[in-house]
Amino acid sequence: MFGATGQNNEIRFSGATMNLAEALAKAGGLQDSRSDPAGVFLFRYENPAVAIALGRKPGEAAPDGRVPLVYRLDLSNAKTYFAAERFPIEDKDVLYVANADITELEKFFRLINTLTGPAVTGAVVTSATK
Repeated sequence: MFGATGQNNEIRFSGATMNLAEALAKAGGLQDSRSDPAGVFLFRYENPAVAIALGRKPGEAAPDGRVPLVYRLDLSNAKTYFAAERFPIEDKDVLYVANADITELEKFFRLINTLTGPAVTGAVVTSATK
């Protein structure tokens, strides 16, 4: 599990099966202030027939003949939660939760504050002592 979740970590199966909703919960869920609920991605190698059935042209196959596929879930749509409960997680799947657009803007403002903060503080102290 990577991205804007509670933990970026390898998730261990606690039983024989796990679904996408359980995996996200085990990772601490999506972070309200950081994550983009429309940007939940599952990366998986599938049988080429799955890609074709989904209307995708199979990519370059791995040595075992499976092809890379990326599933995108929009958790800002309530219906997707029901799909996540029925979507099984497989060994070696990679989940990624994208950052919200505002997160990058916040990082920029923190950088600006880090660079200009000491000068502003110095100006305030200087004017207060006059």
